[in-house]
Amino acid sequence: MKRELIAAIIVPTLGTAAFAQEVLPISGPVQVITPQVVYANPPIRGGYQSRAITTVYDNLSNALANGTGNLALGNCNQALEDVSFTNSPWALPYSGPRVISGCTFALFALGTTPNPSTDREFLVFWDPADVDYHGFSGPGTNMIRPGATPLGAYIFAISGIGTPAGQIHVTGLNVTLPSAANSVFVQVGWLSPAAGVPADWSNLSGLLDESCPNINNRGLVFASNSLASPGGNPATIGTTLPDFGRDILSGAFTSSPGACSDAGIFIGSANAPSTGGQNEHRQLLNASTGVQTQYGYQLLLEGDVAPPACDPDVNQDGATDQGDVDYLIIVIAGGPNPTNINPDFNQDGASDQGDIDALINVIAGGPCP
Repeated sequence: MKRELIAAIIVPTLGTAAFAQEVLPISGPVQVITPQVVYANPPIRGGYQSRAITTVYDNLSNALANGTGNLALGNCNQALEDVSFTNSPWALPYSGPRVISGCTFALFALGTTPNPSTDREFLVFWDPADVDYHGFSGPGTNMIRPGATPLGAYIFAISGIGTPAGQIHVTGLNVTLPSAANSVFVQVGWLSPAAGVPADWSNLSGLLDESCPNINNRGLVFASNSLASPGGNPATIGTTLPDFGRDILSGAFTSSPGACSDAGIFIGSANAPSTGGQNEHRQLLNASTGVQTQYGYQLLLEGDVAPPACDPDVNQDGATDQGDVDYLIIVIAGGPNPTNINPDFNQDGASDQGDIDALINVIAGGPCP
């Protein structure tokens, strides 16, 4: 199996031996490590990228400062979160490919220190056409279409950190979204090293880090970047529903969903997302800041963003012609600029003859600079 390295930053976020829905104190310094990529499909990409990398979804960056980033859920080793690119640089109709190249996600560990011999961490990205919180084939069935091929799947082995774990930042991902999709689902959690590479990511029965009933040593961290009120959007870039999938491992239930017999599978429900109980179609509300707040899984995605298309109609008269060239010449020479254009048409940091030449080229049918 090919092994590669990927950059990561671990930010410890929680500092007591407690779980479930308690609010826990933040402690510990930032630790910078290089974890190992045990499996990557598509392969990790590297080298120079021609386009800018920016945040395209964010329910994480404010979490520690605003007091919501210290809420860990136990009784589960994996969660399933929806990410919409509405209110994001990738919102449709975005032109050009959308490739997820970076991700920061939050996991929690108690007891033993996570290390490659005992723990794996994973990220799986799904086409929204393959996921339904209500059950892909109806209530009581898997939320993820059985046998579906994910858009991307990555397994990590992290060492050199103590408990608890925290925000894990990875780069070099290579997940291309379908051109017509305005969203993606992210499956995240803890995997047993003995699992190898799962043949079917929709069914991780017997492959998670802990056995059912869970002993609560591995979990997931939630937050509200926006401090949204109940029913609102916790993210500040992009959007997410209140809903998420929570694969319950408590052993408290003897029938599906949430029973040990369906551990490793997200079981859908026709009902609205619940805040507790046996339902794996969940939402999370918490008042750790003093106000009841809508939480989502703590996640940030980064990706390529194409530069905006240039507009050669610089004088804004509805035509692209010699009048635009004359207008730009006047502006560069220090004349009036009633349309308030940026005279640096070729984006090289200077306003000069090069911009005039670039505009002439575009008007003649050439590409934007």
